[in-house]
Amino acid sequence: MCDVCSIKEIDWKFKHGENKARLKKAFLYRFIAGFMVELELCSLCDRELFYNGEIKFLSDYEELEGKINKNKKKYLKPKIQAR
Repeated sequence: MCDVCSIKEIDWKFKHGENKARLKKAFLYRFIAGFMVELELCSLCDRELFYNGEIKFLSDYEELEGKINKNKKKYLKPKIQAR
């Protein structure tokens, strides 16, 4: 299930249809320094993240921040540092 739709308690398969209910991996780079956040988003939430940007997206879905903080092992991935 889409991480954002699960917070909003939306039936994302109904919203997108059975055949188009695919999840895309999205990354947030400004959440915690040195880490990136990997989310699974439906196509509509993925577009919203793209159009609004990370900061606006996280301010719209403040519950997502709490969900990420509770499950840091699932969502946080270390950034690869360029040498």
